[in-house]
Amino acid sequence: MRWKPRHCVRLPPCPAYDVEGTESWLESMAAEGWQLSEDGFVLGWAVFQRSEPVRLRCRLAAAPESTSMWSEGGGLPSREILELGEADGWRYVANRGEFYIFVSQREDAREMDTDPRVQALALELVRRRLRAGLIQTLVWMAVYPLLQIQGNVLLLAIDMGSGLFSLFLLLVLWALANSVAQLLHLRRLERRLRAGEPLKHRRDWRRRARLHQGQRAVFWGLALLCVVLVGCRWSDSVMEADRQPLEGWNRPLPFATLESVTEEGTFVPQEMGSLGNWIEVKQDWLAPEVISLRQCGRGFLPGGQALDGALYVDYCQARTPWLARMLAREWQRQDWWENRRRTQPLDLPGLGVDWAAAYQAYFPTVILVEDNRVIRITFLSFSEENPSVEVWAELFAEAFVAAGEKS
Repeated sequence: MRWKPRHCVRLPPCPAYDVEGTESWLESMAAEGWQLSEDGFVLGWAVFQRSEPVRLRCRLAAAPESTSMWSEGGGLPSREILELGEADGWRYVANRGEFYIFVSQREDAREMDTDPRVQALALELVRRRLRAGLIQTLVWMAVYPLLQIQGNVLLLAIDMGSGLFSLFLLLVLWALANSVAQLLHLRRLERRLRAGEPLKHRRDWRRRARLHQGQRAVFWGLALLCVVLVGCRWSDSVMEADRQPLEGWNRPLPFATLESVTEEGTFVPQEMGSLGNWIEVKQDWLAPEVISLRQCGRGFLPGGQALDGALYVDYCQARTPWLARMLAREWQRQDWWENRRRTQPLDLPGLGVDWAAAYQAYFPTVILVEDNRVIRITFLSFSEENPSVEVWAELFAEAFVAAGEKS
């Protein structure tokens, strides 16, 4: 005797807010010998149990309160709703979205809601809850993140990787678009009910089934890919995979270092905790070359002036000059936001670059832009005898411009 499974799972062919499509689909599954089990819908999948093929009537009733398991009633219908349904011959099975699912095998079972206008009122409550949820989602997925990064979208994209950032942004916009589509669908359905038009309980759900299932498969596939990429990115960050010791680095750099501006043979590197002496080189579609350098040491400038401190350099070769200027503005805004009570603008001499800005928070910082290249330089001074900001800004600007001319 051939073994037959007692349960099966199916990916719904229509979204949770498609009341008519869901009812029609559940009825067709019952006609094939599969009735929705009490487990209902789990992670978007419907769980069915085997039965004899039967003509089953299914109805989705708009829930007057949230169906979340964290709500006061645990997402279940009240005793009053259950008793009213049983009195009319309907049995509660499970929830889907913001709707209770009732079934009945009785052909003479009285409709739970006979007046379309009453159904419209119940549907309006659902729509209001979903609209409030959309606003909350918009705040937490769009407005709040933008405030957290102070609007520095380009910095975040380069730091995350433009591919991962674009994928994450696509998923956020997709989720928001689905929420908007849900509200619009329910709004149209509500208008039909208010006009006295009854629901079409046997609507054709097959016409758009493949499109809906394909969209869900693509969305969750992209979501899984996003999780994997975030995990890889996080592990690389923890392991500092791109970071290398500055000692022994022999490739030319498109900017000056403490060692290159001091007299040959006078520079002595120092290790001072997290300041370190390291370099990190990355690539991205928005920025083919991204370099971060941290260097600490002492030496003598040409002419004998002492130099003792640490150098922070962030360099980026952007795709276009516009992106370079935008990145410079975001670096400036980021530093101001983090040290807004201490930041003061500094005057600079003519440096021969397209754009320059200087300011001081804890330590002086200079940002230079030349064509599609941008650099942020912060010098941490450990001695009062160190050169002024104007002096070392000119030294680094000269090297920055020269590197651009060579490339």
